[in-house]
Amino acid sequence: MWAEEVDRAKRTVPAEDLCELLTGAEIGEALGVEVLEGTATGPTKCAWPISGATDEQGRPAAGVVLHTPKTPVWLGEPTAVDGHPARRKGGGDVCVLRVLLRPPVEDADDLPVLELSVVGGEEPCPAAESLAGLALQRLPSA
Repeated sequence: MWAEEVDRAKRTVPAEDLCELLTGAEIGEALGVEVLEGTATGPTKCAWPISGATDEQGRPAAGVVLHTPKTPVWLGEPTAVDGHPARRKGGGDVCVLRVLLRPPVEDADDLPVLELSVVGGEEPCPAAESLAGLALQRLPSA
């Protein structure tokens, strides 16, 4: 499962710092829509909602989520982002991109993957790859 190599290892950061990896303007430009500023929604997750896109309960129904999952599922179409191995799954207006930051270790608290989910916009997978590339450049080296 983890046979891929990472040339320039990166380390993960807390959710507040994940929110600083991208700006609402950058996300809005990539998606072609107006995006609100990012908000930490958990210890390992930051979300940027698309302005005006809500569900029946008034919760954001579209946007971008940057996340470092504890138990990543390494499935999807193989690709690469800024030299990092990645997996992409998507269809319609949804795209999930998982990028390997560094070789994983045998530790329950290890967070070796950066996950970027895009719901909405005209072309979510190209936008996800572009935004993940920006985030990777801003993550600290491991």
